[in-house]
Amino acid sequence: ATAIIDAAALSFLGLGNPDDRSPEWGQMLGNAQPYFDSHPHLAVYPALCIIVVALGFTLVGESLRESLDPKSRR
Repeated sequence: ATAIIDAAALSFLGLGNPDDRSPEWGQMLGNAQPYFDSHPHLAVYPALCIIVVALGFTLVGESLRESLDPKSRR
């Protein structure tokens, strides 16, 4: 989850993948920044995708750790 957030942050700052054929969520947010006032959906959808994917990986990782960790067994 941290890697996804880091990649989005670097891409937002313009330090991500310079290839425009493979857009990243942070790059989408950075390119839409001048239009946030008039078109807020340009920021909402990529931000929600980042949040959902990062939260999903975190929850899956935690549930796998709980189910497979022998030290936490009762």
